[in-house]
Amino acid sequence: MNRIIRTLSLTVALGVLPGAGYTSTFPSEPPAPATPKNFTLPEVESFTLENGMKVSLIPYGTTPKSTMVLHFNTGNENDGDTRGLSDITFELLNKGTSSLSASDIAKQAASMGGQVTASAGMNTSRIAIDVLSEFNDQAVALLADLVGNSVFEEEDLERAVANQWRQIEVAKSRAQGQAVEAFYEAMYPAHPYGRIFPTNDELTRISRNDVQAFASRYLTGRNAHLYIAGQFESRSLKQAITSAFSSLPAGTQADSTEPPAAAPASQLVVIPREGAVQSTVRLGQRSIPAADDKYIALEVMNTLLGGMFSSRITQNIREDKGYTYSPRSAVFSYDGASVWYQSADIQAESTGEAINEIVSEIAGLQQMPPPADELQGVKNYMSGLFVLRNSSRSGVIAQLVNLDIHGLPKSRLTNYISLVNDVSAETVSEAARNYLDLTTMSLIVVGDPEQMQTELSVVENLPATQSEK
Repeated sequence: MNRIIRTLSLTVALGVLPGAGYTSTFPSEPPAPATPKNFTLPEVESFTLENGMKVSLIPYGTTPKSTMVLHFNTGNENDGDTRGLSDITFELLNKGTSSLSASDIAKQAASMGGQVTASAGMNTSRIAIDVLSEFNDQAVALLADLVGNSVFEEEDLERAVANQWRQIEVAKSRAQGQAVEAFYEAMYPAHPYGRIFPTNDELTRISRNDVQAFASRYLTGRNAHLYIAGQFESRSLKQAITSAFSSLPAGTQADSTEPPAAAPASQLVVIPREGAVQSTVRLGQRSIPAADDKYIALEVMNTLLGGMFSSRITQNIREDKGYTYSPRSAVFSYDGASVWYQSADIQAESTGEAINEIVSEIAGLQQMPPPADELQGVKNYMSGLFVLRNSSRSGVIAQLVNLDIHGLPKSRLTNYISLVNDVSAETVSEAARNYLDLTTMSLIVVGDPEQMQTELSVVENLPATQSEK
């Protein structure tokens, strides 16, 4: 306080208070932002064990911790006729081995400063642990034990199936879950990518033999890639990895899923939800895979159109019209395929008008490139988001896994910001014309059937093929 008083007194004495002829030398506008810098990937040390298992060691950060993620090139795409098998298998990986109970596993992980997590995805699945770096060797040994020696007890299997079905029941009881399921069925008919939820009958048919067979077939060296990011001593860690995983069978590489057939015809799918005060909408279509040279332009176009809070669709149907609270568009990719979609939970009585506004925004971007300042704001947002994604050990690993799934070079990661900032306004408009075809999009609507009959009557150019779930 005394310093403030002395400074004020000196300012008065020098006659530099406002109105005393003093002219500020501070700029009236903030300085222009610096040129965005590309991401510098830490030096990755990669090697392959004799059984074919790949390893990537990524020195990262200064905190004495390590994140270990063991990925397998398998998932729901390899469930075959037993949907949910990969989910159940990975849920059981931390439930007990030939030498450790589930309680032992949890205690051992906690003593190292972490916990074990496991989950299955469509193209890849994972088991992971985050530990203090002083326990790196022990954590590696624990992961190897879980993958190689899990016993898959019958009672654990029954609990896992019950847990999985409860989660599915909750998801399918919600309008959003119903819309997601119908949308992917429309995008990828008769293909694993279109199968979101297994039925209760499918889950309960999964036997212990099924789980053991799946683990023996897919949890093998040739399907495995261990990523470790954080603080470690490379030589000792490599020895620990080699020792722990040397007994993992090499196996054979997972079967590649056949690419989806040609994009299906557009559909209008109405899912009745009696008395619903809002309708859940998902509008979209198949798009180009992540490996395509134009994929970055597609991402920029999507972000500008509906992928951030200040995007055009969000500003229109949320901020200006008040039709919905949280609209969002996204590009979502599997191996070799992707979709673009716009989703929103809309006031039931505004459904038709909101859909028309979404379509209007798409058509407007197709017809006219965005102004320079709007496009630059999008690029700044995407650059900042990319930096955040790479600001953690798990984030860097996720980026590297994404490269592997889609067969992308590391330059897609290290040059991403430059690639985003090289996209021109005309290229954005061109992407909207090329990849958002309003004549082939499918529309999923979950809502009150009587209200939807009225609302959809005002929507222009509805898909010709209509069905009700």
